[in-house]
Amino acid sequence: MNLYYTVLTLHSYIRWFLLLFIILGFCFCLYNTIFYKKYNIYNKQITYITTFFAHLQLSLGFGLYLFSDIVRQFYTNPFEMIKLSEIRFFAVEHPLTIFFAILLLSFFNSKIKKEKCNYKKNKMVVISNAIVLILLCISIPWGFSNYVSR
Repeated sequence: MNLYYTVLTLHSYIRWFLLLFIILGFCFCLYNTIFYKKYNIYNKQITYITTFFAHLQLSLGFGLYLFSDIVRQFYTNPFEMIKLSEIRFFAVEHPLTIFFAILLLSFFNSKIKKEKCNYKKNKMVVISNAIVLILLCISIPWGFSNYVSR
């Protein structure tokens, strides 16, 4: 088994941890927002762990992107390959959407750190995690999609 497939497998497993912590952060902060609870140390830790997994996933994804045969095939003739949905998904749609989602997550996390009001912190985590979760769910190649046959 070569390194590419090892990193690809790791990339596939880490997405579950990332999704888990995004959902946990969303649920805890939604609870805090509804019941006017403080943004506490647990929320902060979940936010840090989410950011860690997001950046780890992004780093692994960049490595996969650089060495992927699908991406290499796309760049041989991009104007023709853009018409093929599987190649377009892995060469353009998936990386750009994921990059944008993690960029938004990082942007909101920097805003959350600077915010003084606990209610606003919780509300920002709920909003940011909801947006990021939607973007990730749209862009992840799920087992039932046509794109996982690679």
